[in-house]
Amino acid sequence: MGRSSQVLAPALWLGLVIGISFIEAPLKFTAPGITIPLGLGIGRLVFAIEHRWNPAVHRPAARHTRRGTDTAWK
Repeated sequence: MGRSSQVLAPALWLGLVIGISFIEAPLKFTAPGITIPLGLGIGRLVFAIEHRWNPAVHRPAARHTRRGTDTAWK
């Protein structure tokens, strides 16, 4: 596992968090025809999907660091 996966995995995760938190959530509640209960239901679905992907995104960086092969901190 190389340095590219150490950089790519956190960048992908950060992009998902920023996209959901700052772009998708506000747009969802300002869209015409979306009620608060419907918007909250959509939010639950979106965050459930995000939480399923979190382990897959975090594992490469965590596995690499645990092996002690990360020389950036030495």
